[in-house]
Parts: sequence; structure tokens; C-alpha cells
Amino acid sequence: MASTYFTRTPGSSGSNSTFTISVWLKKAGASGTASGSQILLTGGTDGGSQSNVIYFDTSNRLGCYQGTGGQQWYTTTAKYSDINGWYHIVNTFDSTASGSDKIKLWINGVQETVFTTDNRSSFTNCQDINQNAQNRWGSGATANYFDGYMAQLCMADGTAYAASTFGETDSTTGEWKPKSDGDVRSAVTFGTNGYLLTFENASYPGYDYQSSDRSGTTNDWTLVGDGLQSQDNPSNNFPEISMDYMPYDDPSIYIDEAGLYVQSQTSASTYFGGAATMGLSKGKWYWETKGYTGWNGGAIGVFSDPQNSADNDRTCGYNTYDWSYRSDGQVESNNTTQDSGMGTYADGDVIGTYLDLDNNKIYWAKNGTIINSGTGWTITAAASTTHGFYFPGQADIAGSGGSFFGLNFGNGWFKVTKLTGTTYSDAQGQGIFKYSPNDGGASSFDSTAKDFLAICTKNLKSYGG
Repeated sequence: MASTYFTRTPGSSGSNSTFTISVWLKKAGASGTASGSQILLTGGTDGGSQSNVIYFDTSNRLGCYQGTGGQQWYTTTAKYSDINGWYHIVNTFDSTASGSDKIKLWINGVQETVFTTDNRSSFTNCQDINQNAQNRWGSGATANYFDGYMAQLCMADGTAYAASTFGETDSTTGEWKPKSDGDVRSAVTFGTNGYLLTFENASYPGYDYQSSDRSGTTNDWTLVGDGLQSQDNPSNNFPEISMDYMPYDDPSIYIDEAGLYVQSQTSASTYFGGAATMGLSKGKWYWETKGYTGWNGGAIGVFSDPQNSADNDRTCGYNTYDWSYRSDGQVESNNTTQDSGMGTYADGDVIGTYLDLDNNKIYWAKNGTIINSGTGWTITAAASTTHGFYFPGQADIAGSGGSFFGLNFGNGWFKVTKLTGTTYSDAQGQGIFKYSPNDGGASSFDSTAKDFLAICTKNLKSYGG
């Protein structure tokens, strides 16, 4: 999450010449469209000499350099701008190895061998990493925050391990997947300043779990900022707002907080807000949208062709096959009012969207109450839409000024506020929502009970897409 990082100053020095970094991460914003580079790990005090072990530059390439104005160890030729899925990055440093083997880099289990800049053979050490100096995960000394998610973050101090220590290829899907925390513990010697951050404790996400019960060495890290535990993880991917569906003519559109907080366009007569990274073609799906201060009217629903809407500044519900529930109480599709008097909403209200692609219906709820007495609206079958998918999204209806939205696809929070009190998961136990995805099992949907699910890869694999 932006403006969030973990910090630790080791009490004694370990090895800054032989160590392994392994981290699973999901980007929320491509670096080239964010404010400068996004740093993953840095060593050194604020304003002092730093060793940025790994970072995304403004072109979304991975890089590593030694100190301000010092040695650039490498910059990849490949660019890593995907915000739809998770990356697994393993970086080893070993000054005792020969030539370019002194620094090795794996992305999703594949060793990177092509670099724009390659000075790996001259590596000797990384200054303050694992030393008695401030180390940070998720930012530089004063800025350049990483915006996204991290999972199973491991440092092995004193040993260089291959990517296969931390991940493996799924025999069924062929996808690269994480090994269990227990498997990593069994395989890794952590050394003086090593650690395994599993983020399993929501109250203390920086706890080191070198052992499952935290007995023995615990090199804990301190969270600074608004970082929150999310249901999104390498084994179960959730959507966010896509940077791919952005207007080409309005750079002021704003996406933050791990891709789940967005301001729609701010220029007069421009209305687009954003669409999700995952499209839906069948099944029953639920998500929540909340308005925030600065509200100028909202339109919440689905896009059939989000890039067309973005390029032409269209609000949700304007184009053919699109549908939206507007803050003025209207339900709109194809730029035509389908219903009115459905109840207005404003900042602070939570709108639940229920999309039934098995029966081609859409429903909405305001603060947990289904509108229109549970009678839904008939929509076109996904297969007959522009691309064969519906994309969750939102926009504004007021043009100038835009509107602010927080999305919850089951992640368990809006913007930077964790859901508290009574919360709900779907019928498969996935997601954390403010309100019930199936309205508590009531016959609320055209006098029928329906189980709507969180949009995530585990549900998509079993129940639709």
C-alpha cells in the first residue's frame, strides 16, 4: 500500500555479501505511471548512503544498485508492469561465486539472463543490508513507496538459495506457486539477521515466523503506515482497478491503496472511473463499492467494453450492454434510464452489486438493503456482449471534480479502513464483506435465494469466469 513500509535495524551485523531475498508481490500501479521508481528493499539511514537491493524503475524494469551514485549491479531488459497477478522474485547475492553468478535473479521460477545493465561480476557487498543500520521493505529513505501487496517474504542471511527453495510448478496447471511456510522453514538456514514474514498476524504483520510458534530467534519488523492484511494472496488472486483501462486524455485519474481506491476523471464532461482487472462470463458474483468525501455523484455497475468507455470518457451504464445504479436513484443501460426512484446514495454509503450471469440478472443493495424489492434487471448474456465478459466498475455522473470510490472485492477493507464488527464471507468461505453476499440466505432475488461469490481465482476456477 502506498506510504506504507516495514523497518528494522538489526542489533548486530550479518552478511552483506552472501544472502537470499525471496518475496511474492502483486503490483497495484505500474511504476511508469506512478510517482517515480518503487523500491522494495533498501539499507541505510534516512538521507544517508543506501543499498537499494531491488526496485522497479520508472519503466517497470527490475534493478539493483549500490549506494547513491554508486555501482549499478543490474537492470533487466524485461519490464514487469502486470497488475493482474502475483510475481515471485528471488534474488541471490554471493561474492564467493564467479562472474555474473555473483548475483542471480529469478522471476516466477525462471532465471533472468538478459539485462540492459549488467555489472554483476563486480559485486562485493551490499553495504548496509543485514548490517547494524536501518533496513526497509517497501520504500526508500524518504519516498518511492511500493504500491501493492507482499506475501511470504524471506531473507536467508549467509546462504544463496535457488528459487526452487521457495516455489514449485503446479503439476496440473503448470503455474508457479509458493511452497508452504513449513516447507520454507525446513529448507532454509536463516542466519543472524534472516527472517520469514508470513503476515499471518493482522495485529503484528511484521512478526518473524522462522518457527511456527515464534520460539527461538525472531527478527521482527515494524509496520509504518496504513498497511492492512488482505485476502488477496499468491494462491488466491482477487481483482483490483486496472491501469490498462485508463483514459488517454486525462492523466489526473487517480488509483491508490493497492488498486482499490480510485478518483474518476476530474475534467468537465468526462465521467469514466475505472474497471476491474478480471472479467466475468458466467456464475454469480458480489462486490461492494463505497463513496468518499469529494463525491460528485456515482454510477456503479458493470462495463462490457471498459477500454471504449475509458477512451470516450463514458460513465458506467452509457454504452451498449453496460449497466449502472446511479447516485440519483436511476438505473441506466445503453445511455437510457431503465428505472428511476430507486433511492439516492452519497459518500459513506456502501453499494453492493450482485451479478447473476447464470440467469442474466443484476441487482443492487444500499447499505445491505436490496433495492427495487428484490426485483432485478435482465441483462444481455455475457457471450453476446462486446468481448464476452462483464467487468465490475464505477464512474461519476457529474463530470467536473470527479468522485472518490473505495472497492471491496472481498479483501476485507475500504481504502485504509479494515472492516470491523460483523462481517460476511461467501458460501464458499471466501472474502470478507461488510454485508452478506447472499442476503443471509433470504429469498431476496426475484423471490429466490441465490449464493453470490467473491471474485477470486479459487471461485473462478470452480464456478465460472
